[in-house]
Amino acid sequence: MSSPLHYTASWNALGLTELLIEYGAKVDAVNANKETVLMAASTKGYKSIAELLLDRGADINAQGGKYRNALQAAAYSGSKETVRLLLERGADINAQGGRYSNALQAAIYARSKEVVRLLVDRGVDVNAQGGRFGNALQAAIYLRHREIAELLVSRGGKRDPPRPDREKPPTDIEQRGPGDIDVLRRFQENQDEYLEPESHDL
Repeated sequence: MSSPLHYTASWNALGLTELLIEYGAKVDAVNANKETVLMAASTKGYKSIAELLLDRGADINAQGGKYRNALQAAAYSGSKETVRLLLERGADINAQGGRYSNALQAAIYARSKEVVRLLVDRGVDVNAQGGRFGNALQAAIYLRHREIAELLVSRGGKRDPPRPDREKPPTDIEQRGPGDIDVLRRFQENQDEYLEPESHDL
């Protein structure tokens, strides 16, 4: 069950959210899924609500919910401005956990090149381990996000050796040497050869 503040934050109802806080609503209330109000606002990319909650003392790095933290939720929303706000207010850019493992991979799943670029420019660990595909570059390649994969490679993104605990088996591209630009170009030119045709939507 969610608190009234969760509902107003999810509706982008700034005035009602502020009113509830003034009447004593807890800004760090959690719902049945252990999601904070800030996470609820960030999931929708509602910058104004997120800013209000932070101004009123919300814990920016609270853990819980599907995305585990507000930054990962905002990254998946694709809202560059909300992600920027959270980073400026002290969000842990490399926090791990949640459905997509970290904010960078969440942005990749959302196909948000702008958010990926923002995170990279702010110093995110492009080779952080975790997630369904092992790291960000492998996720971008497997999900066929060409421009994002190129960006990651240009910023030092590397692929890992195949792991036995991977949810999906390695594709042919993962057997072809280090993750450099030449490999990426071959991938782009021969996607059908390298990637399985099945859908990977979650």
